[in-house]
Amino acid sequence: RVERLVPAHDEGSAANLFMELEGLTARNGMLLDSISFSQSKALGKEKEKKYRTINAKLSLKGDYRSFKNFMRSIESSEHLMDTTLISISAAKEKEKEDDVATQQTLSLTVGIDAYYR
Repeated sequence: RVERLVPAHDEGSAANLFMELEGLTARNGMLLDSISFSQSKALGKEKEKKYRTINAKLSLKGDYRSFKNFMRSIESSEHLMDTTLISISAAKEKEKEDDVATQQTLSLTVGIDAYYR
């Protein structure tokens, strides 16, 4: 179980994280505008730095319900990840059809730390 929660860090870790996050956004109805990664950092005591993180910054578009589902997916993912940043703004309002309000599109920035050993 620990191997799935905190996978081994290697040269393909950022690519695997990209595919994992891209899949989570698509499955939850979010549009992934862009994603960037910052250098991983070692965690732990100076002599025992066992864990590393990769920080991902995602720019997303979607409605509130999709975003909520996306965040639940991050929480319940088998890969241990922390959300470090959430920024939300209104992208633009969709037209109303037959006087029924539709979901407003949100523009979001989400920061995520993914853990590796």
